[in-house]
Amino acid sequence: MEKTDITKEDLFIRNFLTVVKNHNTKHHKLIKINERHSDAFVFVISGSCEYHFDDGVEFSVNGGDVFFLPKMSNYTMYISTEDYRFIFCDFEFEKADTKGMLFPAENIKNIDILFSKLLNLYRSSSKSKITECTSVLYSVYAVLRQASEHAYIEKSLKIMLADAKRM
Repeated sequence: MEKTDITKEDLFIRNFLTVVKNHNTKHHKLIKINERHSDAFVFVISGSCEYHFDDGVEFSVNGGDVFFLPKMSNYTMYISTEDYRFIFCDFEFEKADTKGMLFPAENIKNIDILFSKLLNLYRSSSKSKITECTSVLYSVYAVLRQASEHAYIEKSLKIMLADAKRM
């Protein structure tokens, strides 16, 4: 997968839309999305799915992974397990010319707690829930920014670095 760096500039969240916990039990289901309506961060609770973007970016996600879906993107999802569960947060960045990005589970710590908090706040009856959700969403973004520095090191390079450390 091509590295796309959202860390080049800080991104401003212009509009917070929704947080949804969902699942799809239809194994081997193919879903085509044309011109996605918003930006989104997605936390995969369980299962796996493949994403193929029209711009050539492709990746597979599994439980614990987080990924970014940019507004106006075109992609195809192929749900490859029977119980694909996820939490996604729809929002709009002020400006974002990024591609779909994957943040593997091994590079992010405690992100599940942030997504659970985001979901619980959104479901609450608090009058300030959107403000609170936006704050947590910035925390998610900060964790992913930090993880993006390490997310794309090839496995062979990781092994070589680990061997070098041992020497």
